[in-house]
Amino acid sequence: ADWQMGSTVYQVFVDRFVPPKESQLEKKKAYLQLPRTLHAWNETVPPGEQEPTTKYYSHELAFYGGDLQGVLSKLDYVSSFGDILYL
Repeated sequence: ADWQMGSTVYQVFVDRFVPPKESQLEKKKAYLQLPRTLHAWNETVPPGEQEPTTKYYSHELAFYGGDLQGVLSKLDYVSSFGDILYL
């Protein structure tokens, strides 16, 4: 039997799934140094522009602070409507 037949897959974008805890923001700021940027949770994702030094687009280097601990804190919520969690 195929393990995925009849299952509901729920995809989570870890960085945007659960707001970060205030206590973790300083660690994240230290880790996410330029050209990466840490944005406020409620900030709209801006359109990307190509960074000349990295060749990445700015929105690819923009982070909002979500983490796996946040996802773990919502597993009951996710499991209520999904069988498979895709990160």
